Amino acid sequence: MPTYCYEKPDGSIVERIMTISEMEKFDKNPVADGETLKRRIDVEMGGHSAVNDLWRNPIASEGAACHPSDIPEYKRHAEKNGVPTNYDGAGRPLFTSRGHRAKYLKAFGLHDRSGGYGDG
Repeated sequence: MPTYCYEKPDGSIVERIMTISEMEKFDKNPVADGETLKRRIDVEMGGHSAVNDLWRNPIASEGAACHPSDIPEYKRHAEKNGVPTNYDGAGRPLFTSRGHRAKYLKAFGLHDRSGGYGDG
């Protein structure tokens, strides 16, 4: 059965497991425990938005990582090549989209042998 996500007035997310017909009925009057809820389809979609190719949670790349002490140098190189990139504490670049990933790999002379059509 599908899981539907709703936002409470305080901003917290509530997940409800319902059939499609139950969801359609609930959406006409989305009130639970005396609170009016707002449907959050973007939260239901999880980690990827097919509309604009953005990843809601950046992808950390092990293969393109650097030593943590080299992060400032790698950041400068990425920015110089027009691909500003954040890194986590382990030195892994955080990619926000397929396009960002492709530009970064090209700037650093890397190639993804497992990449598909359109991955650069």
